[in-house]
Amino acid sequence: MPRAVPGSPRSPAGWVCGCSAPRVWSLRLKCRLLAELAEDGPLLCLVDDAYWLDRSSAEALVFAARRLDAEGIVVVFAARDHDAPLPTPGLPELRLGGLDAAAAAALLDEQQVARLAARGLSNRDIAAQLFLSPRTVGYHLYKAYPKLGITSRSQLDAHTLQT
Repeated sequence: MPRAVPGSPRSPAGWVCGCSAPRVWSLRLKCRLLAELAEDGPLLCLVDDAYWLDRSSAEALVFAARRLDAEGIVVVFAARDHDAPLPTPGLPELRLGGLDAAAAAALLDEQQVARLAARGLSNRDIAAQLFLSPRTVGYHLYKAYPKLGITSRSQLDAHTLQT
């Protein structure tokens, strides 16, 4: 059983795995804020590269994930396969395989990004359509320009629609 944190109420929310009292209250405030956001609909929180978490941060986030589950909030801990186990004991786990070469090429196709940009879509709109970040879209355009023999987005229209 986790020990009580000095100065915290003796309720389930006041019991955290040895965290300091200010950290507990900070965590409780963040959980309350997320619960309020979830009142409008389901909420997904992503902890990317979770294998980089130190032990105390992982414990606090796992505690929050368990508590937030009851509020309709899902916390996903994402990590690459590593020798070190993901520090999320007791949470369900789903391992995904990588993409094959064809699927990866289709996902990251610079020409597809360039064609959408030529149609006048913003990086944000392209990102939403292709399930990428706007920054990744910008990167693909940056890599595509020299291959297409152009130097700016304004030159995409004529060139890209011809190919």
